[in-house]
Amino acid sequence: RVIAGQDLRDRQEMVMGIARSNIQPYLLVLPLGILSLVWLIYRSLAPIRRLTTEVSSREATHLAPLDISDVPKELDPLIRALNTLLERLRHAMEYERQFTGAAAHELRTPIAALHAQLDAMRLAGDKETRIRAHQQASATAIRLARLVNQLLTLSRFDAESLPSGRTTDLAELARELCQDMGPTAIRRDIDLSLHALTARVRG
Repeated sequence: RVIAGQDLRDRQEMVMGIARSNIQPYLLVLPLGILSLVWLIYRSLAPIRRLTTEVSSREATHLAPLDISDVPKELDPLIRALNTLLERLRHAMEYERQFTGAAAHELRTPIAALHAQLDAMRLAGDKETRIRAHQQASATAIRLARLVNQLLTLSRFDAESLPSGRTTDLAELARELCQDMGPTAIRRDIDLSLHALTARVRG
């Protein structure tokens, strides 16, 4: 039987020495590793920062596609989805501009005719002429309201799903237009007549 003894303080010093010798290499490597990791993360997020800056600095009307050449592949589906959305917004804005121009053009003629009929009613010298001008003005106002309703209905559809329309008689539309322009033609001494066959189209 062998019994060996050792001072407890010596054993503790030995343990601390072993611990210090094992920790010292990590104390040198760990800060470098942390700095390297932070630098790699910062560099890998640079494309996202550039993308964020580009999106936040854009004007509301700038709907060009985002560049996907320098973004992480994990973000590629998101960028493509955003580009698809921007393209749809661009088409929608273009459609709204076209619709506004068409609406202004379509409303100009009946409004001018209504003004002319109201002037004719105001300047009428007898009751019969005044009644006829009033009837024409009422008919023009009804057609104008119908046109506004049609334009509002059209505005509910986007550029990709325009309605196919219904059967419309172009001759009837031409007659209504001639009736609207009648007072203006008379005032300008223009002989206005219509010779039209029935022409039905879908629109």
